[in-house]
Amino acid sequence: MKLLPHDTLETFATDVLAQGGVGRDEAALVAHSLVGANLRGHDSHGVMRVPYYLAELDKGTVFSSAEFTVLRDTPSILTADGHWGIRSAPRPAHSPRG
Repeated sequence: MKLLPHDTLETFATDVLAQGGVGRDEAALVAHSLVGANLRGHDSHGVMRVPYYLAELDKGTVFSSAEFTVLRDTPSILTADGHWGIRSAPRPAHSPRG
Protein backbone atom coordinates (compact mmCIF):
# COMPACT_ATOMS: atom_id res chain seq x y z
CA MET A 1 0.00 0.00 0.00
CA LYS A 2 1.33 3.40 -0.97
CA LEU A 3 1.19 6.06 1.74
CA LEU A 4 0.63 9.72 0.91
CA PRO A 5 1.47 12.77 2.99
CA HIS A 6 -1.71 14.14 4.53
CA ASP A 7 -1.37 17.50 2.75
CA THR A 8 -1.14 15.74 -0.63
CA LEU A 9 -4.26 13.73 0.15
CA GLU A 10 -6.09 16.85 1.34
CA THR A 11 -5.20 18.73 -1.86
CA PHE A 12 -6.33 15.78 -3.97
CA ALA A 13 -9.66 15.48 -2.12
CA THR A 14 -10.20 19.25 -2.42
CA ASP A 15 -9.54 19.12 -6.16
CA VAL A 16 -11.88 16.15 -6.72
CA LEU A 17 -14.71 17.74 -4.71
CA ALA A 18 -14.25 21.09 -6.48
CA GLN A 19 -14.33 19.41 -9.88
CA GLY A 20 -17.51 17.66 -8.76
CA GLY A 21 -19.28 20.97 -8.21
CA VAL A 22 -18.45 21.87 -4.63
CA GLY A 23 -17.21 25.43 -4.13
CA ARG A 24 -13.46 25.56 -3.61
CA ASP A 25 -13.59 26.89 -0.02
CA GLU A 26 -16.18 24.34 1.02
CA ALA A 27 -14.29 21.56 -0.77
CA ALA A 28 -11.16 22.47 1.21
CA LEU A 29 -13.10 22.46 4.50
CA VAL A 30 -14.67 19.08 3.75
CA ALA A 31 -11.36 17.60 2.57
CA HIS A 32 -9.62 18.81 5.74
CA SER A 33 -12.30 17.15 7.86
CA LEU A 34 -12.14 13.89 5.91
CA VAL A 35 -8.35 13.66 6.04
CA GLY A 36 -8.54 14.45 9.76
CA ALA A 37 -10.82 11.46 10.21
CA ASN A 38 -8.29 9.27 8.40
CA LEU A 39 -5.45 10.57 10.57
CA ARG A 40 -7.44 9.72 13.71
CA GLY A 41 -7.99 6.17 12.47
CA HIS A 42 -11.64 6.59 11.44
CA ASP A 43 -11.16 5.59 7.81
CA SER A 44 -14.87 4.94 7.27
CA HIS A 45 -15.40 8.68 7.80
CA GLY A 46 -12.37 9.72 5.77
CA VAL A 47 -11.59 10.39 2.12
CA MET A 48 -13.25 7.14 1.08
CA ARG A 49 -16.48 9.16 1.40
CA VAL A 50 -15.59 11.49 -1.50
CA PRO A 51 -17.18 9.28 -4.22
CA TYR A 52 -20.29 8.88 -2.05
CA TYR A 53 -20.59 12.65 -1.55
CA LEU A 54 -20.24 13.28 -5.28
CA ALA A 55 -22.85 10.65 -6.11
CA GLU A 56 -25.27 12.08 -3.55
CA LEU A 57 -24.68 15.61 -4.90
CA ASP A 58 -25.57 14.33 -8.37
CA LYS A 59 -28.75 12.70 -7.03
CA GLY A 60 -29.72 15.84 -5.13
CA THR A 61 -29.87 14.12 -1.74
CA VAL A 62 -27.10 16.28 -0.25
CA PHE A 63 -26.20 19.86 -1.07
CA SER A 64 -23.13 22.00 -1.44
CA SER A 65 -23.17 25.36 0.35
CA ALA A 66 -26.02 24.38 2.66
CA GLU A 67 -26.24 26.62 5.69
CA PHE A 68 -25.53 25.33 9.18
CA THR A 69 -28.25 26.58 11.52
CA VAL A 70 -27.94 26.46 15.29
CA LEU A 71 -31.32 25.46 16.72
CA ARG A 72 -30.36 25.35 20.39
CA ASP A 73 -27.17 26.19 22.23
CA THR A 74 -26.74 25.39 25.91
CA PRO A 75 -23.55 24.99 27.97
CA SER A 76 -23.61 21.23 27.35
CA ILE A 77 -25.55 20.71 24.08
CA LEU A 78 -25.55 22.25 20.64
CA THR A 79 -28.46 21.24 18.42
CA ALA A 80 -28.09 22.16 14.77
CA ASP A 81 -29.55 21.58 11.33
CA GLY A 82 -27.07 21.04 8.52
CA HIS A 83 -29.81 21.20 5.86
CA TRP A 84 -28.40 18.06 4.17
CA GLY A 85 -25.08 19.76 3.45
CA ILE A 86 -21.93 17.74 2.88
CA ARG A 87 -19.97 19.48 5.62
CA SER A 88 -20.62 18.50 9.18
CA ALA A 89 -19.70 21.72 10.96
CA PRO A 90 -20.06 25.46 10.53
CA ARG A 91 -17.40 27.36 8.65
CA PRO A 92 -14.69 28.31 11.18
CA ALA A 93 -15.42 32.04 10.91
CA HIS A 94 -19.06 31.36 11.76
CA SER A 95 -18.55 28.97 14.63
CA PRO A 96 -21.45 29.40 17.07
CA ARG A 97 -19.18 28.91 20.08
CA GLY A 98 -16.25 30.96 18.84
